[in-house]
Amino acid sequence: LVDNKLIKNSLLKLFPSEIRKRTDNISTIIGKKLGGYVVAQTLVSGSVWVIMTIGLMLFHIDYAVILGLIAGVLSIIPMVGSFISFVICIVATYIAGLKAMIIVTILFAFSHFVENHVVRPYVYSKFLDIHPMIVFLALLVGAKYAGVMGIIFAPPIAMALCILINELHIKKMD
Repeated sequence: LVDNKLIKNSLLKLFPSEIRKRTDNISTIIGKKLGGYVVAQTLVSGSVWVIMTIGLMLFHIDYAVILGLIAGVLSIIPMVGSFISFVICIVATYIAGLKAMIIVTILFAFSHFVENHVVRPYVYSKFLDIHPMIVFLALLVGAKYAGVMGIIFAPPIAMALCILINELHIKKMD
């Protein structure tokens, strides 16, 4: 981060002089949107944390805040993180009995349904400034061809492609 300008200027020298300014503008736009992706991912994880914590507290499950935090943090890793946090929560509530384990299961299903079908597409579309359907399709394609890593990187790649298409093709037509 300290040498950001030096690195950026060095990379811009690789481009022909007549397109350097445009390349710099496009890279600045993509950089700002990638920052938005980090914020969006934080908000999505926070939503899981809040839903799980409130739900666990409502049903008087011990360690509600810690279990909710574990669920939120691990939700950054799609599918695998959710499964790991689910197992941790089930093991932690085993002592409380079957009723607590059923409550945790229902809360996990609910929080991840809300995360994947409401919060993630909406928040990503707002922070990445792309349509939620593009985010949804990018997640599907990323999952199909690159698994977990594809899901993690699909939204920023889709955002970068949308910016490149917009800047290089659509604005050229105007």
